[in-house]
Amino acid sequence: AYPISGRAWKCQDCPEAIGFDLCDDCHGHPFNLGRFGQSHKPTHRMEEREQVQAIYHTLQADNPEMSMREIVQLVQAAIAAQERQALPSAAE
Repeated sequence: AYPISGRAWKCQDCPEAIGFDLCDDCHGHPFNLGRFGQSHKPTHRMEEREQVQAIYHTLQADNPEMSMREIVQLVQAAIAAQERQALPSAAE
């Protein structure tokens, strides 16, 4: 799930630019093969990485009653609204 909360692990062997990161719960499970057609293999070396504080983490701390899914949907709706405002109107 994104964003990863708590300890995070980064693959040292995956060649893709997007990288391959796992949460602590998923780390060590051989079924994690990547969501985007990645080349991750259970034999790859994983290294604990510094946790990056994303806006999602701040929103989750400020709104503990909301699920991460709800927070992501809220952010996506806000981004879509900003993009609509940036478009030239048909009246112009």
